[in-house]
Amino acid sequence: MNPDSILADKLLAAWKIPPLLQGRYFLRKAILLTAQDHTFTHCITKNLYPYIADLYVTKPAIVEKCIRTAVKAAWSDESSALHTVFDKRPKNRQLIQYASSIISDS
Repeated sequence: MNPDSILADKLLAAWKIPPLLQGRYFLRKAILLTAQDHTFTHCITKNLYPYIADLYVTKPAIVEKCIRTAVKAAWSDESSALHTVFDKRPKNRQLIQYASSIISDS
């Protein structure tokens, strides 16, 4: 595993995103992809979700919904580190951009 993958896993664990949710793995891939290529952050619904959907042989709408569900589950856990970073539940784009900037800066 490369250092970026390890850091992404640590972030997801700190945010208490349940590993049983498929959205966790989509979110992990989204974070790693945007950390490598920031152009994904400009067109998440047109570029990033379809790219991930192709990798996992699913539909972009499912990728987006699964990520949203994972973020919602993490936000509902009061002990999640997300509460120290965001005042209200972050949108998929906000969380992906935030996490990818952490990985890019490391």
